[in-house]
Amino acid sequence: MTKRIALFVALIVLFVVASTLANATPPSAPATPAPKALPLPPGAGLVDPAPFMALAGPDGPVTEIYLKGPLLKAMSSGFAKKDPDTGKMVGGLEAVTTIVVELKASQLEQARQLVSATSKRLLAQGWEVLARVKDKDSNITVLTRSNDAKGLFQGLQVFVLDGEGESKDKDTRYDLVFANIAGPISFSDIAKIGEQFEIPGIEDAVDAIPGAEK
Repeated sequence: MTKRIALFVALIVLFVVASTLANATPPSAPATPAPKALPLPPGAGLVDPAPFMALAGPDGPVTEIYLKGPLLKAMSSGFAKKDPDTGKMVGGLEAVTTIVVELKASQLEQARQLVSATSKRLLAQGWEVLARVKDKDSNITVLTRSNDAKGLFQGLQVFVLDGEGESKDKDTRYDLVFANIAGPISFSDIAKIGEQFEIPGIEDAVDAIPGAEK
């Protein structure tokens, strides 16, 4: 009889232990480190100005500035004499593109729609909105393409479109500014680039971004 009781007690102990182990929370697996962001490929910060150029037509008033990599590298040595950091930054850029298109009042809505559609397309590609400002004088949109691997922007895109203001004259002209900077730049470099190249639109972007003027 004693043996039966001992066996019965042993079975109960085994059952309790098994139940405890079954309900115990398994040890948490070591946290898997987040995958590192891959560097963006060359050209990731470029935006095609052609659709905006089309607003001017073949003979419309337009200002164009195109600075490509080789020219920027050549220019960087001149900047480096005054500021080595600025020279290094300019030499690392892929391209600086600016166009200013003069529009008729009848083209304002078409220009607004083009800026909106282009902004949406860029956002879908991984760009982010850095600033948006809309008032009676102008509409400013600033987008950036970030590279989290290095904490730098790989692209800066600025759209500036004159507002209608108080003029209702159909002959009034308005400006659309398209400014694109492709290549690695930091937040503090934005104002430097605008100052060194006197790029239309970058000054507006700097004013729209709190702290960028610093």
